[in-house]
Amino acid sequence: MAKKLEDVGWNALFIENHDQPRRVSTWGDDEKFWYESATSHAVVYFLQQGTPFIYQGQEIGMTNYPFESVETFNDIAVVNEYNIVKNQGGDLTELLNKHKMENRDNSRTPMQWTNATNGGFSEHEPWFPVNPNYTEINVSSQQQDSDSILNFYKYLIQVKKSHAIFTYGTFNLIDAENESVFAYIRELDGKRVLVIGNLTDKTASLEFNEIINESNIELHNYKDNKLNLDALRPFEAFVIGL
Repeated sequence: MAKKLEDVGWNALFIENHDQPRRVSTWGDDEKFWYESATSHAVVYFLQQGTPFIYQGQEIGMTNYPFESVETFNDIAVVNEYNIVKNQGGDLTELLNKHKMENRDNSRTPMQWTNATNGGFSEHEPWFPVNPNYTEINVSSQQQDSDSILNFYKYLIQVKKSHAIFTYGTFNLIDAENESVFAYIRELDGKRVLVIGNLTDKTASLEFNEIINESNIELHNYKDNKLNLDALRPFEAFVIGL
């Protein structure tokens, strides 16, 4: 957490890498709340104190791959575990279900650039199968959509770089025991900004007693600018000046 390194060191901020599954599929909801869960997690990690990293495909909401058999995996650790479980007469279905959600191969599928063959990654068959949802989730289509995850990330980068408070400001958690909402205040030279993210697929509330002016909303991942801390919508995220 950002507070641990404050005035001591500098954070590397990330939620995905080549050894982790896609967070929109594991921490979020890649079906009903695909856009909202991808952008809410983006907001709460990106604006903490430190340098944010974006793993390839995260900025367009790439999802876990729909593995159909253990043999589809490329990860040698899965192959070895499969052979062990098989030889011991174990539950191969349970093994598959575990790795479908957790395995690092989920983040190693080719980048989905366009809706062309192989996701525009290559004219030749790539080393690993392309996620079949590349026809809907790809860079090209999101570049043309002002409300896309890609353009949300672009604006989030602008917010991060344009305000010194997100680089040098202090970090303080709000309602720290809240199991649904991650919220914190960044503060610098008398200026304060509240960052809120409901990281669940249920309506949630945040305990915060200060008056909030909706006209100070800097960023919001729902189309309206309505704010109700007693009924935050699923995966709803805000950045608000106080």
